[in-house]
Amino acid sequence: MKKNLLFLILILCTAVCMHALSEPAGSVMIHEVKFSINAPECGQSIGPDHPDESVPDFTIEEENGVLRGEPCAWITAYDTEACTPFAGEIEGDQTYTACLTFRTAPGYAFSEDVRTLLLDTDHEPVEIEPSLKTADRLVVVFPVTAEHPWDDVLTEIRPATCIEEGFEHRVCSADPAHVQDIVLPVNPRAHEWGRWSTVTKATKTREGMRSRMCLLCCETETESTGRLKLPYTEVYEPDTSWSMAATVAWRADADALTIAQNEMRPATAFVWLDDSLNVYDRDGGLLTDDLQSYIDQTSAGVIPAFCIRDARTASALKAFLPLSGLQDCFVVSTPENRELVKDVADLLHVRGMLDYTATLQPTREELLEMIASTNAAHGKVILLSAQAATRENVRFLQKLASTVWVQAPSDLHTLLTMCTRGVNGIVADDYQAATHALEWFRDDVPSLLRVPFIIGHRGDPSSYVENTLDSARGAFEEGADAVENDIQLSADGELFILHDDTPERLLGITDVDTAEELTLDELRSHAFLWNDLVAGIVRHNEVPASQSRTGTLYGQAEKKEYTVPVLREYIEAFQGTGLVHDTEIKSHNPAILPVYKAMVDAYDAWDQFFTITFNIRILDAIYALYPELSVGALCHAGQSSEADSQAFVGEIEPISDLYGPEAGLEQLMSVLDQWNATYNPAYYAYGEEAVRAGRHRGLTVWPWTYGRNTRVYFAKAYLDGVTVLTTNDPWVASDYVIAIESGDCTAASADALPRPAGICQNGAVRTLDGAEAVQVEALSASQSLMIWRYRTTLDWDGETLGQYCLYSEPFVVTWE
Repeated sequence: MKKNLLFLILILCTAVCMHALSEPAGSVMIHEVKFSINAPECGQSIGPDHPDESVPDFTIEEENGVLRGEPCAWITAYDTEACTPFAGEIEGDQTYTACLTFRTAPGYAFSEDVRTLLLDTDHEPVEIEPSLKTADRLVVVFPVTAEHPWDDVLTEIRPATCIEEGFEHRVCSADPAHVQDIVLPVNPRAHEWGRWSTVTKATKTREGMRSRMCLLCCETETESTGRLKLPYTEVYEPDTSWSMAATVAWRADADALTIAQNEMRPATAFVWLDDSLNVYDRDGGLLTDDLQSYIDQTSAGVIPAFCIRDARTASALKAFLPLSGLQDCFVVSTPENRELVKDVADLLHVRGMLDYTATLQPTREELLEMIASTNAAHGKVILLSAQAATRENVRFLQKLASTVWVQAPSDLHTLLTMCTRGVNGIVADDYQAATHALEWFRDDVPSLLRVPFIIGHRGDPSSYVENTLDSARGAFEEGADAVENDIQLSADGELFILHDDTPERLLGITDVDTAEELTLDELRSHAFLWNDLVAGIVRHNEVPASQSRTGTLYGQAEKKEYTVPVLREYIEAFQGTGLVHDTEIKSHNPAILPVYKAMVDAYDAWDQFFTITFNIRILDAIYALYPELSVGALCHAGQSSEADSQAFVGEIEPISDLYGPEAGLEQLMSVLDQWNATYNPAYYAYGEEAVRAGRHRGLTVWPWTYGRNTRVYFAKAYLDGVTVLTTNDPWVASDYVIAIESGDCTAASADALPRPAGICQNGAVRTLDGAEAVQVEALSASQSLMIWRYRTTLDWDGETLGQYCLYSEPFVVTWE
């Protein structure tokens, strides 16, 4: 390795000198020559056997026929006739002599006072006296110090900090006995900064400030983060321990303009429009005849939900919104107007919502129609009546990626019932009563009123072979609410289940580029490999056998034969069980979609299907062809490609830190909203604060994939109350209590109340001896409204990772 120490500039003076006898008349004078040369390196051998290294490496730029350098050499002596060449091995730090000869081209001459300048690494010229000069010939002899080629691998560097000297230890690669130790002085600017923390949160009207402190010297620096420039509403957050608490929406009354300015205010306000875009309250009273004025006065603190009834109003609103500057809003109507809602909600950042409060006892078919119609209206929020919002119906809709808001009366009993059923939103005429109901839950640990669903990633690959029926059955028996499958389309049109694009990892097939090139028979002619030095189950299962739950996989001992399964086998195996197929479309070919939809239609199985994908082409095709399907956009923080939806994710947390969670949410929804998709990110750094803000907009989050090595992240997400967790170890949650049974009863005292039953993730029922009966309010001298509170731990195979509280629905006790 050679280090170029010097650089060259050739400066030519064009003044003609007529009086100097040594300068031919009419020549262009050269007054100054600058050049560069590479110093020799320790260990170089110079002499007849090494001709390339015997010539000094030097450069003259911009010769252009003006000047040329003749071959030059390392020498030991020089006279007017000849030089004595140097031969031998170069030693670092020793001085050697270089001899360079320059000659002019015709029409040029060296001036009598020509200077020869060598430039060092700091570009400072060092003047060297020429040894011999005539008008057309210049010989320069000068010393050069040899350098050591430092070994990069053996170099040790500890940078100086703001409080401590550093050092650099270097070893010559040609002469390892030669070392150099350099002390790096304290650098007052070399701070080790901690993370930025928010001093003042940015808003739309006030600059934010953030600060950070040096972890070594405690010096602090502060900087402005600017004003909040992104257009999402900053909503009021109730003071509650309920993780991911239900959002509070309000059917606005005549005080809507005033209430939007209150500190405690609803997150969303429903108002009604006519085709002139006059704004009305719930009683039909005119709030304003200027929709822009309403938006300007309210949308900074309350999300607008615009209720429409006809095509003329929808058309007027669609034309108005792009000009208004408003993005963050809902458009609401009844199911028969779903196309009108979609027409408006197709605008980016506008969300649809359908009002099903007229349906009091929905059937399975009606619930499925609600999901399909709301998706088709570019919405996720389904508005139910309190009567329809049973715990079973709420969980059914949520498991299929819908968000449940309930229009409820304002009595505490009903409001707490809705809370403990885990609804995503409460729509009330008295928003303060609804807010106080949320704030009733103030535990010193998270209150989980909406317990996360559990998805088994490829089944349970910690115990079984991934993406097999055995793996799916195992996860189901362990209590998983859903199983994630990866589907592709075979060359003969069959939907098969395999994670990888190629069949190499588990099947050992290496002569095709993609698995989809093969027919189903060709795929199934190869069994999964158990033991192989390169491929196979033991080494390359999603959880390798050695790292599985017990260090071995089901079927490993007898080498059970597995072949690629097909989707119809999964449907038939689990039909009617309630297990959801969280189906990832792995194919990049949109032709898979009609085959997929036709199959699920044929089995009437949409109550067990949710569709996810990384692929943008697939997301675009689903939204264009089948907008009624629930779809999730898989995202991986910090990565992107042309085929997937990943690029935006890494930006959410920095934006949220600087400008608040609403700003990060706006960035997130700028991608998700184009497909009306749920958010399915990798388990780390997915923007938790932005997701919390997103719940007010009907956003749900489905992070993946948790395992033994990421169990701390699993616990955090579970206690945060995310919608769904996808895990390689669904068995971990099998005995988690997810619901507490309760019912009205008669008792002599609180101690005499029968102990409640807890329902576990795997369906088991056990008595909760540690549950506490809490009085909500006295209804009369002989009756009380009560609720069961159960404090428990979140465990991972015996390791405690946190505590939380569960609640039953409220119940009435009549005292004997």
